[in-house]
Amino acid sequence: MVLSAEMALSTYLHCLNDTTLACRGNLQFYTNLFAMRKQFREFNCAFYKPRLATNRCNFLPKSPLSRMRMCSLFGDPHLQRFDGTMQSCTEEGARPFVDNRHFLIQVTNANIRNEPHTTAVSKVTVLIRSHNCTRSLQYEASSDEETLPISFVDGVTHYNVDDSRTTVEIRANGDYVEIAMHHIHSSVHIRRRGPYLSVSVVVPENLQRSSPSSESLCTTGCRNRSIIAIDRALAASNQFAKCYSRKLHVPIKLAIDRCRSVQVTDQYFDACVFDLMLTGSDNA
Repeated sequence: MVLSAEMALSTYLHCLNDTTLACRGNLQFYTNLFAMRKQFREFNCAFYKPRLATNRCNFLPKSPLSRMRMCSLFGDPHLQRFDGTMQSCTEEGARPFVDNRHFLIQVTNANIRNEPHTTAVSKVTVLIRSHNCTRSLQYEASSDEETLPISFVDGVTHYNVDDSRTTVEIRANGDYVEIAMHHIHSSVHIRRRGPYLSVSVVVPENLQRSSPSSESLCTTGCRNRSIIAIDRALAASNQFAKCYSRKLHVPIKLAIDRCRSVQVTDQYFDACVFDLMLTGSDNA
């Protein structure tokens, strides 16, 4: 009976710890959490070593499409957050793109055109954290490389659990790579066009809500001091270029015509015009 109690306490406390972020501010939750931690110490559960099950990998329940959330970073760069907010910013350096208990995506923005206030994604690092369904795996893509890597850094392209179910795999097709995490119904998409990288992630809503919110781009967005008001830049492009010491490589009217020809709309259309006008590149 002692082993059963220790097993139950360990399992319950593990579940509570995993739910801490989602239940922040809930007094009843923290009352239960502190009570379980006290019993965990009293029963010396830290010394309990459960036998490893033959298959302890449980896939998360699949979410309907309406409950999936997407975040993207592309172009000069432009950010579409999980909540649908679109921002454009000129941040340099590395920041977490998404950070949760299953995986971390870190992006590095750099000035790759040697022009003031001009940044783009120069590196994407994906760290899949060790879990019952997978060991730790790391993927790195850099704008300095001619092609996107088609495997994790250790050469692995997929991971299977004991019953041969594939939990993680890389799907590569030229300048596009998808990292599919089947056990959590999430995926990371990395594209390369010329020297430019873009990254997007698709996750279930409940997994997105469990993410720490302090520094994640997909949750909190760009820092205020780095945000560019694209609507103002397009309304007065010459003044914007002078203010930010940037060169207009393509006249705004020509940029508008080109972006209309590729049939992008709304905020994506504005981003297209902005990038083409200030880079002169269709790859931005």
